[in-house]
Amino acid sequence: MATETQAPNAGRRRLLTILLAGVNALTLGLAGAPIVGALVSPILRTRKPQWIRTCERGALAAGAPMKLVVQVPVTDGYAGGTRRVTLWLTIAAQGAVVAMSSECTHMGCNVAWEGERGRFRCPCHGGEYDGQGQVLAGPPLRPLDRLAVEERDGAVWVQV
Repeated sequence: MATETQAPNAGRRRLLTILLAGVNALTLGLAGAPIVGALVSPILRTRKPQWIRTCERGALAAGAPMKLVVQVPVTDGYAGGTRRVTLWLTIAAQGAVVAMSSECTHMGCNVAWEGERGRFRCPCHGGEYDGQGQVLAGPPLRPLDRLAVEERDGAVWVQV
């Protein structure tokens, strides 16, 4: 008689085990989807470099970097908008226009030009760069990032 009562309970237990496994799989799937999306989205969302007209060449003075904040058009899927990019433009000793990112290569803080000292300074950890973006002091291990520059009809275009 004991075997007759165990058989229906075994079937119910098996059904409950399968249902519980299904609920667990569904829960893990729903919880894991944002994690997988966060890991995969940087791979799928790549920004193409684009040329932005910044200023007239005549607006630049040798030895005095000029700070520019430009709005760059961004398309992300169906959504469109802009992102702000801060950069520095200067004229190198040989007369070529140089464009540099304003982000310190140590931690990404925006550098500021200290004209009286003739150098860029990072407010976060004290990194210092010369007027051409080369490291002078502090924790940065590499110079400010250079951006591609073209001159077209007297205007300076920078690839961001």
